[in-house]
Amino acid sequence: GWSFCRVKDGEYAWSDCDAAMPAEEVCNGIDDDCDGLVDGFDPGLTHDELGEDGALYPICYLGGCVGRWQCKLQENGYGWSCDAGDPEREICNGADDNCNGEIDEAFMQGELYVDLNNCGACGASCLAVLSHLKHGADGKVSEDAAACEVHDGAAVCVPLECEPGYYPYPHENPVSCLKLESPACQVCGADEDCHVYSDRCLDLDGDFGKHCLQSCDMDSPYPGCTGNVGEQSCCPDGYTCRDKDGGKFCVPKGESCSCDASKLNMVRNCAVSAGTDVCQGRQTCEKIEGDTFAWSVCSAETLTLEVCDGQDNNCNGEIDEDFKDDKGRYNAEEHCGACNEDCPSRWKAPELHATGACLLDGEDYACKFTGCKLENEIYGKQCREDRDCGAGMRCDRQIFYCVAETGETTSALCTADSDCKKLSSAHTCVDNVCRVEIQYYDVNGIAADGCECGVAVNGSADEPDVFNEWPTANSLYIDRNCDGVDGTISTSLFVSAQSTSSKGTIDAPYRTISEAVAAFDVSKHTAILVAAGTYLEHVELKSGVQIFGGYSADFRSRNVVLNPTQIMGQPPAESGHPGSVYIPSVKRKTVMSGFTIHGYDVSESQAADGSNGRNSYAIFMAEASKYIYLSSNMIIAGRAEDGGRGASGDSGYAGGDGVDGKDSRECSDHYCDGQSTPGGKGGANSHCSSANGRVGATSRGGGVEQDFYYGNERDGAGGANNSYNHSYEGQERIVGLAADDVTSLGEILQSDVATDGGFLQQNNEFITQ
Repeated sequence: GWSFCRVKDGEYAWSDCDAAMPAEEVCNGIDDDCDGLVDGFDPGLTHDELGEDGALYPICYLGGCVGRWQCKLQENGYGWSCDAGDPEREICNGADDNCNGEIDEAFMQGELYVDLNNCGACGASCLAVLSHLKHGADGKVSEDAAACEVHDGAAVCVPLECEPGYYPYPHENPVSCLKLESPACQVCGADEDCHVYSDRCLDLDGDFGKHCLQSCDMDSPYPGCTGNVGEQSCCPDGYTCRDKDGGKFCVPKGESCSCDASKLNMVRNCAVSAGTDVCQGRQTCEKIEGDTFAWSVCSAETLTLEVCDGQDNNCNGEIDEDFKDDKGRYNAEEHCGACNEDCPSRWKAPELHATGACLLDGEDYACKFTGCKLENEIYGKQCREDRDCGAGMRCDRQIFYCVAETGETTSALCTADSDCKKLSSAHTCVDNVCRVEIQYYDVNGIAADGCECGVAVNGSADEPDVFNEWPTANSLYIDRNCDGVDGTISTSLFVSAQSTSSKGTIDAPYRTISEAVAAFDVSKHTAILVAAGTYLEHVELKSGVQIFGGYSADFRSRNVVLNPTQIMGQPPAESGHPGSVYIPSVKRKTVMSGFTIHGYDVSESQAADGSNGRNSYAIFMAEASKYIYLSSNMIIAGRAEDGGRGASGDSGYAGGDGVDGKDSRECSDHYCDGQSTPGGKGGANSHCSSANGRVGATSRGGGVEQDFYYGNERDGAGGANNSYNHSYEGQERIVGLAADDVTSLGEILQSDVATDGGFLQQNNEFITQ
């Protein structure tokens, strides 16, 4: 509570302490229940003021994002806030980025991933999974060259357009771009059996049954087709381009597809069946014996490639055999656990800085996050915000170095390593450009977002941030070594007012700052990190100690404004050093940053008469020093002790003589009503005007009686009434008789009017003026 200096019974005195009785702890920045714990640090904190919003306390929602309620200092004072992040654009990563309660919904149809770049799983891009797709003018695979479709309850990549020399295969439900092989002389029953859209199933005069004939028209997909009749054009060896059945086709020698001596070693396509699958194969015209020639057995192994699609593409009796281990489990990097589960694609985004691999997970293979990358890139100077980098550059929030918005930074040009040291100690000159080797780390433990924090190899150590101006609630505190705190875990001591074990580690902090200072060894430790809370102690630093406040309870975040760390100083012992915080003479860098330091209140007792009261100090330095750094601290003065009474002063000078009073005067009537004569002026004191004498008393009259009065204290006395000699209605009144007139009193009485005798009887006391 508080005491106030007030006037009581005409004197100044301290009022009674107005502290209230312990009450329920509420979010207001005050220890309401007087247990030493404030707001969020008190397990007894009530959340009743949240009303309906607190129905799920401590869980909260912000725009659909899940978070936790926090009692924090805000712009208008302490209050409740939800720490959930703002909704983000949904990306394919297995997380609910836009906080609408659904995961990756923009890329799915039911429970299947059907997006072109996430087909069957996040990161499985059809444009990367399929080979030999059509390219655009920019040299990149065309977006419309493939699609992600659902076949037989599974999402599969389908080639729509292939690069020259390849075509979508098979004709129905294609799964790959197959090399364009002529079906010339393949036995067929319909045009579809010839696979390529330009080819036809036709009769030849010298053969029994139909055979496929390859198109040699200029519009044919086969390279080199001219449409010139009578020439080989794009036809296989042994074939000539001729007009036939309204088109231009490659016709074999002798207009027959029969195997004879003239066609020895000629190759033709064929169809192979394996169960319900039909595959494209190849046959060769061979000599059997003597003059006997025949086509070899149709084989699909050398012509048709097996693709991962759950089918026997080469009709060898096995399905997807090229993508499985000997136990039939999918173990290929691009088909991990199932077809099109592409591990490299999952973490291929450059901002993820991560790698993955197909690893055995229990009884099956799965795509697993395997680590973070070591990269060597072109960067400018270190930064905290974009404004630190200049025009055309921005501050990369993963590594906090300046990078060019487009192109490369001109400030990074060099001829030797020494040219790069102006940027940072981590820069080296490689091929006349300053580069930094960055090792990335996964700090948050979420594999889906890769490695979000980068550390410059051979860079400077991570020291807790100190600002040149008072920080705001939005100030950034940078974890430059990616260990999860602003500072270095391995070389720091930790303090929390709520600790119960007091070992000084991040998981078992010291309970008091003094314990940490006593344990601090400059040869081992770099800093003392203090969590938000109230510390009721007298802190004495020592040379080389560096203490930083503003940390959250788990030390994983820091904010001096939102995490107030208060030192409530205690009066030192009589022989102790002064100050809530005492800094001795130091010869090493000694830092105190991010605290609210309260000066202690000295006892309400008053010092002895003639003695000075004891002082109160928030911070006391034994001497000013260039080694002492005080930054981002709020310092609040305490109340000092009242001084003792002062000694009595010397006697004052005597005042001057007073002035004679004025003479009395005769009243204008016998009653003197309302008539008076002022007294004389008071004496003057030339040394002290406030000590001048008072004026003399005023003489006044009223009614029959005449009197005078005395003033207060040293005022002069008023004069007596003078005699009044005028007659009134034939009578004569005698007042103010002198003592010498007493012998003639009888004469006066004999001549006095009888009716006036009452006057004389009542005024039988005479006063000489």
